[in-house]
Amino acid sequence: MTRNPVRRVGEDVTEWFAHPSGWVARPMVHALNFFNRRGNRLVASALDVRPGSHVLEIGFGGGAALPTTAAALDGRGLLVGIDLSPDMARLAAARFGRAGAELRPVFACGDAARLPLPSGA
Repeated sequence: MTRNPVRRVGEDVTEWFAHPSGWVARPMVHALNFFNRRGNRLVASALDVRPGSHVLEIGFGGGAALPTTAAALDGRGLLVGIDLSPDMARLAAARFGRAGAELRPVFACGDAARLPLPSGA
């Protein structure tokens, strides 16, 4: 039985948003940052991130919220980003490397159900 072509495209787009990789990763960063900007601002304003805090961002996607969090840490503390997509982790690390940020976040590919962190971290 052949899959409906419209359904197939919808499933492909859903997969691209869930696990952006390959050629679609870079444009997906911009899309995720655009569509999540309001939610990111709301979450950032609700958190009490201070210098010296340890912050774990799970599913950082486009990474738009990470610079705000890093700025709140003021060069002191720890910022770790975990995402399912290795390409998202690579692009976020490159973005922070270019920015010359005082705080160097740690980016890893992983699943929230099985965090790639030492026990008790």
